[in-house]
Amino acid sequence: MADLVYTPAERAAISLDALRLPLSVQEKLFPYDAGAMPPDVTGECFRAAVRGVLTKEEYAKWEGALCGGEWFEKLLREYASRGVACVTRFSHTYPAGCLSLPEPPLVLYCEGDVSLLSVQKFGVTGSRRIPPHLEKLAEEYARGIARKFAVVSSSAAGGDSAALRGALESGRAVCVLAEGSLVAGPACNLSLFARIRERGLLVSEFPPSFHAPVYRFSARNRIVAALSDVLLVVSAGSKSGTLITADLVHKLGRTVYAVPCSPGVAAGEGCNALLKEYAKCTDKLVDIAAAFGINLTETEPVPLSEREQSVLELLRGGPAHSAALAEKLGLQPQETIVLLTLLEMKGKVVSLGGNRYSLV
Repeated sequence: MADLVYTPAERAAISLDALRLPLSVQEKLFPYDAGAMPPDVTGECFRAAVRGVLTKEEYAKWEGALCGGEWFEKLLREYASRGVACVTRFSHTYPAGCLSLPEPPLVLYCEGDVSLLSVQKFGVTGSRRIPPHLEKLAEEYARGIARKFAVVSSSAAGGDSAALRGALESGRAVCVLAEGSLVAGPACNLSLFARIRERGLLVSEFPPSFHAPVYRFSARNRIVAALSDVLLVVSAGSKSGTLITADLVHKLGRTVYAVPCSPGVAAGEGCNALLKEYAKCTDKLVDIAAAFGINLTETEPVPLSEREQSVLELLRGGPAHSAALAEKLGLQPQETIVLLTLLEMKGKVVSLGGNRYSLV
């Protein structure tokens, strides 16, 4: 990835976050106030506040970060080599939803398509101990929803992982990790994370190598909630962490959907409770599709190579012989025949016989 250029405020936030200061200390240095301007990190007032919470060695590192110190530049090179982009509370790409949280993360460590922070996102979540039929349902919902929205969920096994898998089949997925991306689990999801890096976005509030204590794992729920413009709960037990996500989304004034379950099904007790309180009911994908104008029958456009597109452009002038096409494209006749055969298979051209072709 290209080297990213960070502002002084961003550099101050990234460097302080790398020192892993307690949240209470971070908030003293960067008190959150909606609409507030970034602090003057080069001013003496801010520097004095930083000196008051850091050791001499830490302060030297932090001060160097503002003016190209080796420790910080090495850190940024390490992040860049791993494809990590740092989105701070002072970055224009920082998601507005996170600013609605009582304790918005100071830095989000992102791997993949950072532009997905700015598009509409639909949260799809479910419990870890999800019955097989509901796991399939989570995949189905996410597959359909991803036709219009980026689907966001956590890295947990079970319903959340099913939602991410389904989303990748037809669109984009945003996965919120419980710890740093280099150490995040579960191990069974490592291949899924790799796919999301390529076709979506991994997000963590922790630096890549940071091992978060287990009691902090539920903190990712607030980020899933903040990123979700709408939320669907496919399964949730009576004490499921999924309910934390749903409650946060509801408190943020956004719509929550839940799938009803038969009485006595433990994995659905939480969903039924949500339906009694504030959630809207859905038991099939068409409910969501109708509410949000998602076309479930439209087929995805067939991807074409540059050469294939060049062939189609030439054929827009009318039917042509493969030899004439080869000459205009600067290709060998056999290469052109292969391209035309591929385009036939993709339903773009038709053979007229005698090595002549036209658009369908």
